[in-house]
Amino acid sequence: MAAVAKNYLIEDGEKYEGNYVTTCSPKSKRVVSFSKSPEDAYNKAKKSGCLEPVLIYVPTTDEQTFVF
Repeated sequence: MAAVAKNYLIEDGEKYEGNYVTTCSPKSKRVVSFSKSPEDAYNKAKKSGCLEPVLIYVPTTDEQTFVF
């Protein structure tokens, strides 16, 4: 069994695996919207009042993650 890495960018990251999520600022960990589509997640965040949503992809446990 592979170890599951903790997601430090958002709250409850395991709920959003395989989705794009948005927060209202880089410092916020509260998810405002999520979707399989990045455009849909972003547009939902804009409609909810976020001025400059931050878009984050949450990989599944089967996907590799690279940070550059």
